[in-house]
Amino acid sequence: MSENIIKGPISNTHYKKAFDEDGIEYKSYDFTLDGKKFNCKVPRLEHLSDGEIMIVEYKKTDNAYEMVSGLHIDRNYKWGNASALKAHKNEADGLNIVEGKIIEKQVMRKVRSSSDNNTTTKSNFNIVLENTNFTVPGYIGEKLKRDDLVTAVVSENYASIIYNRTTHKCYGVKYPYYIAFILAAIVLPLVIFYLQSISNHTFVRPTAFIVVFDVFFAFAALINFISYRQSNIIKRFLNKHLNK
Repeated sequence: MSENIIKGPISNTHYKKAFDEDGIEYKSYDFTLDGKKFNCKVPRLEHLSDGEIMIVEYKKTDNAYEMVSGLHIDRNYKWGNASALKAHKNEADGLNIVEGKIIEKQVMRKVRSSSDNNTTTKSNFNIVLENTNFTVPGYIGEKLKRDDLVTAVVSENYASIIYNRTTHKCYGVKYPYYIAFILAAIVLPLVIFYLQSISNHTFVRPTAFIVVFDVFFAFAALINFISYRQSNIIKRFLNKHLNK
């Protein structure tokens, strides 16, 4: 890591209200990182807290340190040109472990309005533990019960993978379906060309059919690959904690 780039948990955070040239209120934060004091400003409704991880590029002027650019890991706040700081992020940065007994499970519902009526549908679940709470997707929340002991990987108060220590089941892990989509994109043209070669004209416009479905398969494969890769990162982080 460059001698002018440091990374770690911040401390001694405090702020005061201030206003920019347009009269818009913001928070002027002072904090300490690696024994050095820095200042930055964040929007009025945002905040910094002790223990949060930041990457800071700085320069020293006399006995003071000035933050040239900064990157807040957990909430992805950025100050200045933070592109050089991204190389110092680890794959597990922004992930945290929370665990405990479920004391309450709250359904978070969405209301859809139409010209005729309002319909209410299930969305995510808010899982309340003894000392904290977090949100999970609906298909995971439905499988959790009160008094279950759980270990969850949380990012920005949202857990996409949970290990239920009561039932010894892991929920939310993604699988590499993108391989099947890629194979389908390869096989489909071969099948159609074969049918054409034996004078089977089931497909009236074979080229258009191939293009449409191969675009669909490629898009589905890309979406699944991204979610599968992120799921693997989270699963490794969870396994490292469970096997410690």
